[in-house]
Formats: sequence, structure tokens, C-alpha cells
Amino acid sequence: MLSSTPFPAQNLRPGKSAERGVFAVERLTEARDRANNRRMLLVKTVVKNSSIEGLGLFAAADMPADTQVWAYHQDFDKVLTEDRLEEMPEWQKDFFRRYCFSSGDLLYYCIDDARFMNHSEKPNLVDRPEGTFTARPIKAGEELVCDYAGMGHTEKDIAFNTGWFG
Repeated sequence: MLSSTPFPAQNLRPGKSAERGVFAVERLTEARDRANNRRMLLVKTVVKNSSIEGLGLFAAADMPADTQVWAYHQDFDKVLTEDRLEEMPEWQKDFFRRYCFSSGDLLYYCIDDARFMNHSEKPNLVDRPEGTFTARPIKAGEELVCDYAGMGHTEKDIAFNTGWFG
């Protein structure tokens, strides 16, 4: 029998062992919930096949216009300089070039599913200094898309961000 908990209570002996096992599961669940509340994505989403390219990020619920979808969080963003990127083996460079975006000449890699946002010339998301917001109401099941060119501050940023579909 498969269980969704790492320490299924039915597999523990009665008594203090079972109580400790249940307590451990509760602590793990609380830790997971705290981590989920600190994620960069601020709305419920799902990753699935995209008609745009490969995998895409989709709304799991309806969202009104001007809903904040994403915000930078130091625990969920890896920030690289171009110098650091150039020191990496080629396979790592390729990975980060594909999934990073450049802003202010720094490269940001989203550890959460925000990295699956695809580009569109008709985006339903808009970037602002404080994060990414819905540009209009979005229905559950709709792919969340942004304009990669709008994610940078400099010509160099824009060239980096748009280089993958040229």
C-alpha cells in the first residue's frame, strides 16, 4: 500500500513509536507548507505540455487582472554573473542560458516552476519592478506567458532574454 506520507502511521507499532512517527509527519508537513508559502510563484499553477514550446506554466485557478504572480525571493532564485556562467562546463552554461533571464546584467534562475513561463508577443503577464502581475483576468487552465524582451533593463539583457527563439 502506497502512502502520501514519508512515515505511514499504519506501518508503526502502537505506542510511543507511532506517536513519534505521526509527530514527525506533522513536522514535515508544516515545514513543507512554510516552504511553499515562501515560493517565488505567489499563485497556484501547474506545469504541463504547451502549444508554444515544450512545457508551460498554467493557472490552476482564475485570477483577476493585476494579481501578483511572481516575486523575487533570495531562497528561490539563483543569481549569477556572466563571469560565473562562463566558468561553468558547457552543459551547465546551456542549461542556465535556457532557463535564466537577465535583468540589470545579472542572470536569474527560478528554482520553482516559474522557469516554465513561455514567451508570447501577446503576454497575459507584465513585469514591474516589484514582480510579475497579470495584465488581464486569467482563467484556470490558461497558460501564463510573458514577453521575454520586457524582462530586462538593458539592451544586453534583452538580447540575452530573446536569444533562444531567434
